[in-house]
Amino acid sequence: MIRGIRFYFGRLNLIPTQDPARKRELLLDGLRHNTTLTRRGIVWGFYQVDEITVSGNVFMHGFLVKYKPQTQEEIVDRKPVNLMSKPLTI
Repeated sequence: MIRGIRFYFGRLNLIPTQDPARKRELLLDGLRHNTTLTRRGIVWGFYQVDEITVSGNVFMHGFLVKYKPQTQEEIVDRKPVNLMSKPLTI
């Protein structure tokens, strides 16, 4: 069973050097770039990043995923950028 932990960040404040539409596009492209960071044997990455609209306000939504490259519980398939849960066969 996959254990879930939610991370929330309410605001990412960048000094606007470009128009707001370009800034939003830059952020989305960066978060969707399928880049991971490995620290102390743990891999971190953003997955399934998209925009959602709630009450006329646009938000970026995605999953900050933390996983070990090899484990008996969790699998992250980086190619289609989807989260899945299935048993491993060794």
